[in-house]
Amino acid sequence: ASARSPARNQPLRLERRLIDLAGCLKNQNKLAQAEPLLREALASARLFATNAQDLPRLEARVGQLGELLREENKLTEAEPLLRENLALKKRRVGKEARDVAQSLVGLASLLYGTGKPAEAETAFREAAAMAKQTAGKDYPEDLAAALSGLAWVLQSEQKRAEAETVAREALAIRQQMKLRPPDERAIADSFYQLASVLWSEGRLADAEPAAREALARYERSIPNDWQTFNCGTMLGGILNGEKKRPEAEVALRDAVALAKRVASDQHAGDFAQALYSLAWVLQIEDKLPDAENAAR
Repeated sequence: ASARSPARNQPLRLERRLIDLAGCLKNQNKLAQAEPLLREALASARLFATNAQDLPRLEARVGQLGELLREENKLTEAEPLLRENLALKKRRVGKEARDVAQSLVGLASLLYGTGKPAEAETAFREAAAMAKQTAGKDYPEDLAAALSGLAWVLQSEQKRAEAETVAREALAIRQQMKLRPPDERAIADSFYQLASVLWSEGRLADAEPAAREALARYERSIPNDWQTFNCGTMLGGILNGEKKRPEAEVALRDAVALAKRVASDQHAGDFAQALYSLAWVLQIEDKLPDAENAAR
């Protein structure tokens, strides 16, 4: 065994160098350059995974490449790797471990993103049930994240009543964590989710305070983030639905001003929709010159 150690150590050292370099590239947002390095590291791990002691390394390499591909939005390629990572993790630590619940949330999110809501719902439910057993009071965000993901899926499946119940449960957990800026982003996300569910149910009077609370927290924690724009446009839509036109105008103007500062090409559609919504409100308010300018 000792005679083989130098031969086994050489690929391990190469893998570490590949992983370190890929990590540096990821930190610079050079994901496309990091990808081939992680693929090479995974190929090496597969080649030399000859016994049970090698499985944790293989699990790590599979997960690293899967997560990178997800970040690159290569979801179809990422899915089998995340499934494999989950299977390896269950084999290593058992089915009732915190790590397994976290991996289930990641897989469920990917399934939701690839248009597989039924599978995503099952995975989120499993993750939530597991988090209730494994996370407990020490890691409440694990449970909140699983419940939040489940609520989004349920809303997309038109199961709005259950979505509201689950969203409120996630919000209650996060509020009990007493987070402060900038860490209160998670609470803002839960208020945003609840407002979205209530809006979809047509309960505008209930949705408005949740949307206002979400926006206030986003403005404190991530003032120049696109999610703050999303929340502002949602609030504008809710206020418009309540026929509170002046308030809707203010919310939409603020959202448009933010978008002009932070928008990129991928946001063009959302930005155009916000301009259209603002122009619509201005037209209703009989501010035709302003409406024409907003629509241009």
